[in-house]
Amino acid sequence: MVTPAIGTLTVGFLEGVIHVPSMEVERLERAGVDGFGARQGPTRGKPTTLKATTYVADATAAAAHILAAGALRSTLVTVSDEFGLNWTNCLIEDVRLTQPMRFVMVNGAGKVQVTIEFDVIQRL
Repeated sequence: MVTPAIGTLTVGFLEGVIHVPSMEVERLERAGVDGFGARQGPTRGKPTTLKATTYVADATAAAAHILAAGALRSTLVTVSDEFGLNWTNCLIEDVRLTQPMRFVMVNGAGKVQVTIEFDVIQRL
């Protein structure tokens, strides 16, 4: 199992799907006319939201993790999942903390859980 990452930011778990860029199709219809036509458009990716959960040692490490995540906004990164799959040229459109930091027990040790959402779109 590979450690997931968004750019240079290592995360514990990564949830979500990156939509591979594909050709857009526009359906053409007119009122009162049977059937429809279609027109091919440009090739684009669709925006998606990735949820990253990480467990760090303490509140100081959590704050540093949140700042590092925020620094990825408006950058192109490679996203790697735990299966070793990589998506390149992913634009991080927005970054937000989705819940307050909280203390949890992980394998008998106290940790701080940080959950951050990333709005991502893959370029060609």
